[in-house]
Amino acid sequence: MKTDILKQPAAIILLTEGALLLCGVVATYGQHEAIAAATPTAEAIERFFGGTGSFFGAAIATLLIIVNSLLAARIVTRYSASVVRSFVPMVLYTIAACATTVQTGSTIPQLTAMLLLIGASRLIHSFKRTLIFAPVFEGYFFIGIIPLLYPAALPIALISLLMMPIYERTPREWLAGIGGMVLPTVLCTWLWWLFGEQSVAVTLSEHLPTTNGSEFRIAELFTLERLSEGLLLAFMVLLILCSILSLLVADSSIRTRPKKINWHFTLIAVGALTMLFYTEPNPYFYAMFACGFAVIAHLFFARWPHIITLISYLLLIVLAIGAILF
Repeated sequence: MKTDILKQPAAIILLTEGALLLCGVVATYGQHEAIAAATPTAEAIERFFGGTGSFFGAAIATLLIIVNSLLAARIVTRYSASVVRSFVPMVLYTIAACATTVQTGSTIPQLTAMLLLIGASRLIHSFKRTLIFAPVFEGYFFIGIIPLLYPAALPIALISLLMMPIYERTPREWLAGIGGMVLPTVLCTWLWWLFGEQSVAVTLSEHLPTTNGSEFRIAELFTLERLSEGLLLAFMVLLILCSILSLLVADSSIRTRPKKINWHFTLIAVGALTMLFYTEPNPYFYAMFACGFAVIAHLFFARWPHIITLISYLLLIVLAIGAILF
């Protein structure tokens, strides 16, 4: 293994990701945990894939982890978000996502993450292009679907609106983006009414983030029962903080678009972390947190001394396996 983690061959990266996924699948074989669908749309998708807790649903969820890890790596490589083209974001996404997602037969958590990554990619594509409405509209259309699958993720969708000033969009492009975000809600309002389902407004209000009635406390992640999960999450947050420090220190030497991309995914990671104040870590949280972590954490591996990044990378993998097994 090379000490420069970002220069690991693609074959080694794929083997590492495969080992993590295999570890998760074997550790939870036959024990797929069903999670309730929050909306009629999510319920319909789950029924299509055989229902939550099914083997087929678990297989699709695992496949979506691979797809999403490729999307995260594509964002880093295609848009030169890193000084080195690397496939390491694939492993970083898998580490953050598969600690709990492989344990469930639900496809919705990884589907929401895929929508977030596709939407973010379209917004990045629009940068440095004037009056380009299609990518902005499409990006926010994908992001606007997320709360209709998991209403508690509404803050992440709203945080995405902060990308407008970051990517220097004009007022008319703001309108296109807001229209794209609102359109899925309009369509679902009509469809749910057509099939006699609960209205979108009622569904969202029932699942809106609130600290009231939630018995989860962040300190519970560091009890003996969830210690492995808590240590992994704490270490990932530490790597994000180190990456933000690198971004601030090297601000003048980083080109404009990579800088904006890194701040973009920092907001996604921070937005996901805010979910811990009103709900316990669940597959939805880890899927969306993985999107931000996979992209922003590459800065740590690109800019810190190689011996430190090598030790951190190995420790991250060990903690991920511990969280999966225990």
